[in-house]
Amino acid sequence: MHDKRIDLSVEVPASPEQVWEAIATGPGISSWMHPTELEERAGGEYSWTMGLGPSGSGVITEYDRPYRFAQRAEWRPSEEAIPPATLATEWIVTARDGGSCVVRMVMSGFGNPEDGWDEEIEGMTEGMTRALEFLRLYLAHFRDQPGTWLHGYGMAGGDWESAWSGFTSALGFGVVEPGARLATGDGLPPLGGTVERVLDGKWHRTAMLLLDSPAPGIASLGIGGIGQAVGFSATLFGPRARQITDDQGARWQAWMQENYPWKE
Repeated sequence: MHDKRIDLSVEVPASPEQVWEAIATGPGISSWMHPTELEERAGGEYSWTMGLGPSGSGVITEYDRPYRFAQRAEWRPSEEAIPPATLATEWIVTARDGGSCVVRMVMSGFGNPEDGWDEEIEGMTEGMTRALEFLRLYLAHFRDQPGTWLHGYGMAGGDWESAWSGFTSALGFGVVEPGARLATGDGLPPLGGTVERVLDGKWHRTAMLLLDSPAPGIASLGIGGIGQAVGFSATLFGPRARQITDDQGARWQAWMQENYPWKE
C-alpha cells in the first residue's frame, strides 16, 4: 500500500451545519460534486455517478454530525493496467471566527507505487482541488439550494495549448483569465459567466466560472487526461434549472460529438 495521502483544505463562508448539509447528504453532494445517493448513518451505503467518468459505491464509516464524515470505496484508476485499491476519504469540518469553516479532505489507501499509482494520485489531487473550489463557490453563492447538472465532454487530441485554445475558441470565448466575462457564440446553447479562478496543474487546466447564463450556477471548464479530454461541468440553480438542463443536455452532447468526438 502507498504511504502517500491527499490532504487538502478550503475555507468556506458557512456554518458547520451548512457545510454538513453540503458534504454529507445526497442532495448536498449532488449540487456541487456529482450525483450521489447515501444513507445518512455510519455503516450506510452510498453511490455516485461522474458523467462520462466512473460510477461506484461504498460504505460510510463515520457520520459524526456536523464535524466528521468518512467513507470507504473501491477506486478503479483511469489506466486499466493499474490495479484498483480501496480508498478511505475523511471530511473534517472546523469552525472559524466570523462565521466561516475550514473543510479538510484526507484521502488514503492508494495502491503500490510500482503499480503506477504516483501519477494517478497527482491527477486525483488536481481533481479534488477543483472539487473543493466548486464547494467554496457553492457555499458562497448557492448553499442549501438543489442544483442540476449540465455536461459536455469530448476529446481534442494534439498538444495541450493547441487543444485548450481550440476548444475555448470554438465555444466563442476570449481570453480565459480571472475576472473575464465569457459567453458562448452564435449557434451554441447559452453558457456564460465570470471566471473566478484558473487552476493550472500537471495533468489538468480548469477555469472555474460563476454563471449567469442560461441560469445562475457554477461551471468548470477544463482540459486534461489521456488524449486531451475537453469539456465542462455546470451546476444550475433556480426554478428553471431542471427544464434548461433537460432542453440543452442533448444539444451539448450533439455539438461535442460533432466537434470533439469521444474515442475509447
